Amino acid sequence: MFILLALVSAIALSGCSLSRATPPAESAPDDQGKAVTAAAETTVRLFFPDQELQRLVKEERPLNGGAEEKVRQTFELLKGGPQNGQLTTLIPAKTRLLGVTIKDTQLEVNLSQEIRQSNVGSTGEALLIGSLVNSFSSLGYTGVQLIVEGQKVETLAGHLDISRPLSFFDELTIRQGPIPPPEKIGDIEKDVRQGHQQWRLDPLEVTRVDGIALGFEPEKDCFSLISQSEAVGKPVAKVRVRHGKMDFLVELTQPAGAGKEHIWVIRSVAAVPPGA
Repeated sequence: MFILLALVSAIALSGCSLSRATPPAESAPDDQGKAVTAAAETTVRLFFPDQELQRLVKEERPLNGGAEEKVRQTFELLKGGPQNGQLTTLIPAKTRLLGVTIKDTQLEVNLSQEIRQSNVGSTGEALLIGSLVNSFSSLGYTGVQLIVEGQKVETLAGHLDISRPLSFFDELTIRQGPIPPPEKIGDIEKDVRQGHQQWRLDPLEVTRVDGIALGFEPEKDCFSLISQSEAVGKPVAKVRVRHGKMDFLVELTQPAGAGKEHIWVIRSVAAVPPGA
């Protein structure tokens, strides 16, 4: 009963519903389900891994040409690498795009065998596949089938199943796990006491603002305060965020002391299991 009441209160505080039917743009872009076929200029959202291999970050680039040409340009832009020096590409330089097959909103991409030569472990493999699938999905495709040398394969490097069509990976766009606290906590506390950065006293606002660096999008995502306790020695707050088709639980703490006069910082982020 307490949990139910907390959720109801959280939704009231956030002003949005956790059961929102239409996910944000990355999972349901305006053109999803309407793959562009005209030879018009459009914008693709390219997704590159960050240098620490913690999440995918988007960059926007213009494209020209028909549907197949846009897919080819997207692949070459991904292989060529990001403009942001804090990001990287995991596509081996010698990888070639051998063919493109489009059927309605389903896309099949035939890659050369070099795509399997990226030795980056399970996390890197997921980010490599997510980089391709998320970027192609931004062109409006609801399913992306990756094949190698004309054949379906179970995995690229032994970890993530690619034997079936894949859709946008929301979970790869958010940094998860323990989050290091900001530097110079004392200086931030002093700044807040002087009347600045008052949003740092509100765990919901801290999640919205500091969460941007973790991949959350305040203008699209739904933030709900689930619980908050300022007990001495154990100050903790929990915020649930709907990002695309997934929910994430953000845990915050007060590193400089418990109470309404102390700042909150994000301590960890974790995906919420489906149905939880």
